[in-house]
Amino acid sequence: MVKIISDFNFDEKLSFIKVIENMIHADCKVEQEELMYFEQLKKRLSFTNDFVEEAKRLDTMKCVEILKLMSNSKKQIVYDSLVELANVDDEFHPNEKVLIDNLCQLIHFKPQANSWRSS
Repeated sequence: MVKIISDFNFDEKLSFIKVIENMIHADCKVEQEELMYFEQLKKRLSFTNDFVEEAKRLDTMKCVEILKLMSNSKKQIVYDSLVELANVDDEFHPNEKVLIDNLCQLIHFKPQANSWRSS
C-alpha cells in the first residue's frame, strides 16, 4: 500500500488522512486499535504530525472534491483503508458504515468488492 499511496499527490494524501481521521471518530469512541492502526499508517507513509494537523484543517467539501477527482483505483485504496480501519477493533459500528456509504456516494464511487465484516 505504501508505494500506491506514494502515487497520490499532496492534496490526495491530505484528503486520505482527513477521511481516515474522520473514521476514527465516527462511532464517538476512539479505540486503542484504531489509534495503533493510524500510527502504523503514519509511520509507513512517513506522515508527520504537522501533516496530519494540516489534513484535519482541510475543508470537508474541498476534501470531497479532491477525492471525487481521483481515479477509481485510488478511490478503492481509500475505501479499503476505511473498511480495514472500521474492522480493526472488531466492532463495525453503524456510523462507520454510514460514513463509508456517504463518502462513496459523494465521490461517485462504487467499490469493487463489499468488504463489510459481519458481526
